[in-house]
Formats: sequence, structure tokens, C-alpha cells
Amino acid sequence: MRPNCNLSGYVKKLAAAQEVFGHLNDMSTALTFFAAHTQTHPGAWFAVGWLTATLETLKHQADEALTHIPAKIRYD
Repeated sequence: MRPNCNLSGYVKKLAAAQEVFGHLNDMSTALTFFAAHTQTHPGAWFAVGWLTATLETLKHQADEALTHIPAKIRYD
């Protein structure tokens, strides 16, 4: 690796964003599942509400994580 390359920092920031997007995917999948079961299991509404709120928080975290990823990688 070149001495002035900022690739390791870039990879760390990508990994942090990937972690948030993984949680977003998990919660979105769970929301779809529980929303499909609210007619037969009224208690599923609790999960729908909690997951909806959690998704909003995760969307903000994803936006924040993306702002930390540099637009360019230096290869000096």
C-alpha cells in the first residue's frame, strides 16, 4: 500500500455505513413480517410501531454514516 493512501480510513467508514444499512435491512424485513400478521395477531401492532420508530432512527444514522465517507480516495 502506498504510504499516503487513506484507504484504511475509507474502509473503516464504509464498514460503519454497511453496519447501519444491515440493521436497516433487518428492521425493514421484520416490519414487513409483523405488518402482515396484524390481522391475526393484534399484538403484532406493538412490533410494527416499535420497528417504524427504530427505522426512522436508523435512516438518520445511515445518512450520518454516509456523510463521513470521503468522495475520493487519495493515492499519492
